[in-house]
Amino acid sequence: MDFVMRIIILSVGVLLLISCEETQLVDENVFEFKLNNSYTIVDTNEEYETANGFEALNNNFLNVVLTDGAINEELNVPCCDYKVWDYEINPSTYVSIEFAKKKDELTPGVYTFERNAKDNDFVIRIFNQIVFNEKNELLEYNTVAYNHHTLNEEGIIQKAQLELFFGELSVVLNYSIQTVDNKNITGFFTGPLERFSYNYCYYDCD
Repeated sequence: MDFVMRIIILSVGVLLLISCEETQLVDENVFEFKLNNSYTIVDTNEEYETANGFEALNNNFLNVVLTDGAINEELNVPCCDYKVWDYEINPSTYVSIEFAKKKDELTPGVYTFERNAKDNDFVIRIFNQIVFNEKNELLEYNTVAYNHHTLNEEGIIQKAQLELFFGELSVVLNYSIQTVDNKNITGFFTGPLERFSYNYCYYDCD
């Protein structure tokens, strides 16, 4: 009987340990925020609307764009010193989410990004205060969050989590970001994704 009881106690202890480890790895409350197709910089309570969702078709993996602007079926990407964009409606803010898998390989669930990880489920970039002139030339923008390691500390993403759900004609995205300079950003989008293609510039600018 003593031996059996020891086995039972040991088994319960292992289950409790596993449960605690899972709780530490996945924060179930991280997506409990109320937003309406927008993102907010929590620390300053600034909220930016991203009412329109788009899917870039000519990327190898799923690339979602959330913005307050509008994109035609094709979007020409300027290069060299040419700064003219051809958005249908110029955006003032722009969120780009690129997954590491194709759309049909993704399943509903939580995806993660860690700055020092060798492999990540996705990368995300956020820009706001985007300004164009009357010729649709991009004049300036502000980097809110970015995954590129060569920028200065401000805005570099330390870690991020994203919750993804697919509907019949729409998607639901919740995302939470923490930067290395301790900025916290949360965002939400639900709705259809309009499809477009990037036209990339391949000129030699030298």
